[in-house]
Amino acid sequence: MTAEEAAEVLRMVARGDRRTVAADDIRLWAMVLTLAGITRDEALQAVVEHIAEAPDTWLQVGHVVQRVKRQRRRALARSGISERELLRSLDPDAADYDAQVIAVLRAARADAARGLAPAIGGRGPGELPAGTVRADRARRGAAKVRDVLAGKGVGRSEVAGSATGRSA
Repeated sequence: MTAEEAAEVLRMVARGDRRTVAADDIRLWAMVLTLAGITRDEALQAVVEHIAEAPDTWLQVGHVVQRVKRQRRRALARSGISERELLRSLDPDAADYDAQVIAVLRAARADAARGLAPAIGGRGPGELPAGTVRADRARRGAAKVRDVLAGKGVGRSEVAGSATGRSA
């Protein structure tokens, strides 16, 4: 998120609670929202929801992050995507399988947050390459899917470790 976008979000916040916004506030909000991967539109929606639902609570950037993450989880759950559907598009024998699992899930969450049906890949049910599915890889992938969908413990270090072939 750019400083200009963060300033726009903070202007909306200030309209709701009459706060004074300084350049340091804008920088902080931009850094936190960028780190969390939150878009301008998601942040603005979270601000409006906060003002409507908790008008007496002083809005902090962490509240925006929490609201957006909660909305993304709900959107993904509403999309009806199952773990199997997400994993079916991947080759479990690929060297970067773990990184692919994380990337597919993040893309599905982003699509769901925008109200789009997540792209599952070019394969239909049961169309994985013959002889490539291994039970242990599938179980690990399913566990990663559950963790990512629940918003647990899949951080940047795990993605970097997966890309280099190290396991977490």
